[in-house]
Amino acid sequence: METVQAFTLLAAAIIFGICGAGTAVAFGNLGGKLIESSARQPELAPKLQTQFFLLSLIHLTLPTKA
Repeated sequence: METVQAFTLLAAAIIFGICGAGTAVAFGNLGGKLIESSARQPELAPKLQTQFFLLSLIHLTLPTKA
């Protein structure tokens, strides 16, 4: 019985790690696109930065259902 619980905890830890890595990759891509679009149209940079930070704020503060 202890082995089943240990493997269950290990599987949950792996799942959480993969989810965290996926989120990090997605935010990295989003940040890269922000920099790319700011370089193409510098006059839109403040608006794009505001939208980026609002999106990350909403993503990090809203609870998710498990």
